[in-house]
Amino acid sequence: MRIGVVRGIDGALKELVDRIIEKDFHSENPLVFITGDDAAIVRKALENWRFEPVHEPNLVLYGASALMAQWMQEVALGKYPESELAGGFAQLQE
Repeated sequence: MRIGVVRGIDGALKELVDRIIEKDFHSENPLVFITGDDAAIVRKALENWRFEPVHEPNLVLYGASALMAQWMQEVALGKYPESELAGGFAQLQE
């Protein structure tokens, strides 16, 4: 049963990416990332695909870490007034 789920995800992923490429990338070959520990199973199912997806299990954690580092640097530079930091939270400003 598990292989059927993986193959279903495989087919859905291929179709979704192909549609996005056709619409937004005008048939150019983009870099495709798959994330999470279980994505290794999906990557194996995508072996015969025209793209070689990059499996990065911790991509979301890297992004969260980068945001936290940015926030800490902005706090250290005094970007946020003391009143915003008193509650322990300050929103990142763009």
